[in-house]
Amino acid sequence: MTKRTSDQDLIKLSGFYIYKHPQKKNKLIINDHIYIVKQIYYNHSPSGLDAMVVENKATHEISLIYEGTQKEKHNQDVLTDADLVLSDATPRQFKDADQFFRKMKKKYGRIDHVAGNSLGGALQTMLP
Repeated sequence: MTKRTSDQDLIKLSGFYIYKHPQKKNKLIINDHIYIVKQIYYNHSPSGLDAMVVENKATHEISLIYEGTQKEKHNQDVLTDADLVLSDATPRQFKDADQFFRKMKKKYGRIDHVAGNSLGGALQTMLP
C-alpha cells in the first residue's frame, strides 16, 4: 500500500512542524509516514517569509509548507496580516512566497502539495 501524503499530514506539517524549523535532511514521522526536509527558508526574507519543502519518502511527493503568523519576526508577519485587510496592494511576503514556489518548482520539477496555517494558508492560496 502506498502511503500518499494525506490532508492530516499536511495539517501537521503546516500547523506544527514548520514552527519547529526543522533543518535540511531532518526526518519527520507523521502518522507512520516519513518525510525528509529537502529545503528550508527560515529568517532569510525581510518580508518575514518562512517555508520548507519536504518529500514523502515512500511516494516521493514534494510538499511546500508555509509558516503562519509569528509575532516575533519584528512584526513583519503582523504587518502582512494588516496589509491583507487594509490594502488592495499585494504584500511583499506574498510576492516572496510566489518567488519561492516558482524556484522550488523549477528545482524539483513539480510541487505536489502546498500547505500553510494562518498567514501561511493565505500565502498558499495565492499561488498559480
